[in-house]
Amino acid sequence: MEQLMQALGYLFQRKGTDVLSEKELILSASMDMGWFSPDEAKQLIEVGLELKLLYKTEGGLKPTFDYKSLEIPIDLTPKKNILQLESQEPLLLSIVRNIDEKTGLERNEIMAEINKKQDALNVEIEVAAILIAQKYELDISGFLREAESEIYKRAEKIKR
Repeated sequence: MEQLMQALGYLFQRKGTDVLSEKELILSASMDMGWFSPDEAKQLIEVGLELKLLYKTEGGLKPTFDYKSLEIPIDLTPKKNILQLESQEPLLLSIVRNIDEKTGLERNEIMAEINKKQDALNVEIEVAAILIAQKYELDISGFLREAESEIYKRAEKIKR
């Protein structure tokens, strides 16, 4: 999901605006950047909307995340797999997999530790998972924005 956020964020950074029309995003991702075909650029928008990284306003599409502070690699060329919803691994599983790879702990042990931290601190599960990842000295910078987005999505659902 991080690469999806970077791609979308870059398109907004590049235009220097908080709101872009669907047409502007499609042209920017396909013609200007050459990342995708126009149809694939439409998919990019659909995935962004589905994952609540974008939302529709009267003026167009607006990101739900702080795209201005994103660090975008100079050679960013998004892979086509970001256009597939099913390829987006849930954040919690991604963090658990990273901890597992670094420590060799069983995933059920890691989840138990995350659940214990969540109960002790009364925080969202993603926050607890990030704290456990930090405990094992993993680089958590790639998880922070996605966690913010996940928590924001849940909060929006509760408001409705």
